[in-house]
Amino acid sequence: MKTLLKIITNSGYMTHEQLKEVQAAFPNMPVVLLWGQRARQRVAVKYAEGMIAEGEEEGDYIRSVFFDVETYDKLVDVFNICG
Repeated sequence: MKTLLKIITNSGYMTHEQLKEVQAAFPNMPVVLLWGQRARQRVAVKYAEGMIAEGEEEGDYIRSVFFDVETYDKLVDVFNICG
């Protein structure tokens, strides 16, 4: 719960450690992978680490991981955050 609040206060962007926590608690929650060269991808968080590893093996790098706007807005509503 605290992790989700921290991610929300960071505009939906998450660190690698937070990604792991979200993956353990909410494996089907969608996240967006923003790549250095590839097009961004929207995937269930349970697939994110594997896709990041694959992309890095192929020479790309991950710029950021974040909740899409629909998921972010729902979390803001659930936690009753104004802003």
